[in-house]
Amino acid sequence: MKHKATRKRKEKSSSKSARKDSSEVKVLTYPLWKAARSAVFLPIIGPQYLKSEKVFEGLKKIRVVWCSLLEKIRRCGWSKMTDRDVEFWRICPSFGIPVNGKLKRTCGRSLFCPFCRGRQVAQLHLRCEKFAHRNLNELDEPIYDIVSFNTTKSQLYSTRRNSKETFKAALDTLLEDYRRGHSKLLSRFPRIAMFGSAGFDAEDGELILKTNYVGFVPKNWQQEQFERTPLISEVVRVSATRYEMYKVTGKAMRYNLKFISGLSLPDLKTYLDTLHRVRMLKCSYGLFREEN
Repeated sequence: MKHKATRKRKEKSSSKSARKDSSEVKVLTYPLWKAARSAVFLPIIGPQYLKSEKVFEGLKKIRVVWCSLLEKIRRCGWSKMTDRDVEFWRICPSFGIPVNGKLKRTCGRSLFCPFCRGRQVAQLHLRCEKFAHRNLNELDEPIYDIVSFNTTKSQLYSTRRNSKETFKAALDTLLEDYRRGHSKLLSRFPRIAMFGSAGFDAEDGELILKTNYVGFVPKNWQQEQFERTPLISEVVRVSATRYEMYKVTGKAMRYNLKFISGLSLPDLKTYLDTLHRVRMLKCSYGLFREEN
């Protein structure tokens, strides 16, 4: 009888603990994690999962999408991923939630892992905050404005087997255009501190390369001449407050997983082989360039 009573108390205690874990664990709401969730959640599962009470459910949905993409990458025969990698990458830790004990090892594939991408955005946002507010008190007005803009280029391609306008040809053309125009574009912008991310999309046989930039400028910077630069669009300028900053960084670092998931197996392999070698997607430039 004594053993039964002890066992019942343990079972009761464990069930209470389980309920406590699921109901009382709160998501992290610092601006850097809001920026990360904005960049990853919005393109994949929509805005409804940005609410604190929906974040855990949203992370589960993203995990399902991520595992599905991993299976597709495995089937396309990408040489950089083995079956062992698949098992390791599918359990890459989530982001923006409290961690008990030591953080598990991450896969580090921020090019296409949504969880590593979220951590990358959070780290970048933190660097922005440290730069813009390093000498300010909470009530001080920032001495910089934060400016976001983008450039868009596109190239037609065909899915026909014998066509010269293949997906790979379009991909190579856009990347070469980017390399030639990137330095010229940035020479017209103050190089105080900035970052950028590039991503692809496809629509009706057209491959689209969109590069998003975010940079800090002095309050007296005149942007009218810069806005006349060819290919520049959607120039948005706000004061570099913490509130505005997380919205800007989250939008600039949007993660287009739908495009990757929608590629055919041969095109997916080509995409991964090509972008694995391209530094332009490392997401930061100028004073924010990543060391790796």
